[in-house]
Amino acid sequence: MVHGIPVHPFEHFRELDQALNRQRGWFESAVYLRYAAMAAVPCDGDPYDLARAIRETADQLKRLAGWFGDLRSEIRFAVAALLNAKGDSAGAFHAEVQRVRKLFRGAGLPRDATYEILAVLVLRSGLEGRPIEVDHARRVKEMYAELKMYHRWLTDSGDFPACAILSLRPEPTALMAQRIEQLYEGLRAEGFARGNELQSSACLLYLSEGRAEVAARRAGVLVRRFKDHGVTIRRNDYDEVALLAFLLNDPEEIIARVLAYRDEARRLKPRPDKHVAFNIGANLAMLDLMRADQELLAISQVKLIVDVQAVVAAHRAAAAVVVAAAAS
Repeated sequence: MVHGIPVHPFEHFRELDQALNRQRGWFESAVYLRYAAMAAVPCDGDPYDLARAIRETADQLKRLAGWFGDLRSEIRFAVAALLNAKGDSAGAFHAEVQRVRKLFRGAGLPRDATYEILAVLVLRSGLEGRPIEVDHARRVKEMYAELKMYHRWLTDSGDFPACAILSLRPEPTALMAQRIEQLYEGLRAEGFARGNELQSSACLLYLSEGRAEVAARRAGVLVRRFKDHGVTIRRNDYDEVALLAFLLNDPEEIIARVLAYRDEARRLKPRPDKHVAFNIGANLAMLDLMRADQELLAISQVKLIVDVQAVVAAHRAAAAVVVAAAAS
């Protein structure tokens, strides 16, 4: 279904967002629908037809998940959009998730249904629909273990999707982890703060190895230039900056495009918060500026999964606060 980046990506996104929100239920979050809309931006077709297809796939995922499956949650909308973009089906994906989760258990990965689903999504996309084998699951576990060697307390199930995409690379997992750690420290030297967000950004930088060292320095430049424009880059914005740093455009051109799209996003209804608006601006600016770079388009799809897992983590943290408050 993917055809290419539209001439006016924000307009296509806005129409997709409106189409998806048109049928939004009382208990549905606009946030997940917006990530679904972003996933569908490179897809050709009428926005209302695309939105209808996403909802149909999301409904199928919910039915297949049963009463207690993780794909009953609103993450299903973003998953559905990514499946549709790849021409994949809910039934085939659901069957693969059930099968591959058993492979993950055999490889010794810890349990976390939501992040395992996202890891399967990454692997299935990277393998272009070919079956995920035992060796793939083992390599995901090896990558996870190598990252944990450097950051024992940071690396957790939230890193499954990153480990999945890295596992498809031909390099030895130990070498990849070493290079990622070098990028981590390189970003630290540029003023980024230690933590989960920085490790995620270092993994993203590695995905375009030919540009990684330059991109790490450009990330620091972008943070400082954003600050000159009155924008403070916080930890949850690190992934956006990491991907923007791959672009070879002048930093001022990148920032101008991001802020223009961010300001447009703030006019959407319901109005997104500042972080989501910045995220939308960065994603659409990246799509707009990288039209001829198919490598970056693939990375942007991985980035969307990173965005979704960040929302999952935020929702889990909020739920934990509610539970703690109730217990006290």
